[in-house]
Amino acid sequence: MNTTEKLLTGLVNIGERQFSGEKDATELLKNSLQREGVPVYVQEFPLKLPQEKSAVLLLDGKQQECRATSFVSGSIDNKECIISSALPMAESPDLPNINFNPYCRAISRGNHYWNPAVAVSHDVLQRILTASSVRAKIDIECVEDTAHNLLVGNTDDPNCIVFTHYDSIGPGAFDNASGTVACVDAVVQRRHTLDTTLFVLSGAEELSTKKPYYWGEGYRQFQREYAAQMKHAQQILVVDSVGAGPLQWIQDPRVLRRAFPINDAEALLPKIQLLCTDLLSLMPVYHSELDTVNCVELRKIAEASEKLLLLL
Repeated sequence: MNTTEKLLTGLVNIGERQFSGEKDATELLKNSLQREGVPVYVQEFPLKLPQEKSAVLLLDGKQQECRATSFVSGSIDNKECIISSALPMAESPDLPNINFNPYCRAISRGNHYWNPAVAVSHDVLQRILTASSVRAKIDIECVEDTAHNLLVGNTDDPNCIVFTHYDSIGPGAFDNASGTVACVDAVVQRRHTLDTTLFVLSGAEELSTKKPYYWGEGYRQFQREYAAQMKHAQQILVVDSVGAGPLQWIQDPRVLRRAFPINDAEALLPKIQLLCTDLLSLMPVYHSELDTVNCVELRKIAEASEKLLLLL
């Protein structure tokens, strides 16, 4: 097992990288970089996260598998609001809901909602459609925690800042151990790029309780402390979900606003690019138990690392 595969497997074997999982991943990455002789600065910050205490779905009185996907506790008393979690949050109804990912057969926690919500698999969705009685009860606690950004490289006046994240919903091999490992590989391959480049590996991209964007909080925490560096940088590159499928650099402002929801984004958009795969490759495993090492190709991680290094 080579170094890339070992780090990928190590991250995925932690499981869901939230709470203690995020801290285990932080230590794994920090130790991996330090073993290569790469200095790491740890930025720690407070974070509030939704924690599922229980999620119960009853169809005609029979319990079915589901997962909570909300920031609040409460009940769902019917099947009148069944929605696709592939819909952007801004286009989703502001109602208690049962949600599913049309591209993923398993439970996929694609979005979190500000009303009671549960995610279900395709099999359970079919049962919901034929059930006479549909009831769900969700118990959520929003918990104070700490999270981390690992800063590698020039923190004073970088010409380029590269962002990626290592937290996950589910095992998170594709999203986003793949992007994290690609960045670590780039650092180790071309250590001299750290003279002019700063890598920001964030442990808090997926979840927070912030509005209007609950995702991207780790990036915004970096921005609060290093706003001058972001303004100074000539390039801001984001690496996310590069484990399979065709890789592409995206500069579409509509995509960037969702993928990289920072403060005062409009002023920085002209110099931001996102390296990612196409959604058709990611969505069949997105935020689900299916996102394991089996769906990631090591050659795609190597390709992502090469594409990144070409811009540094």
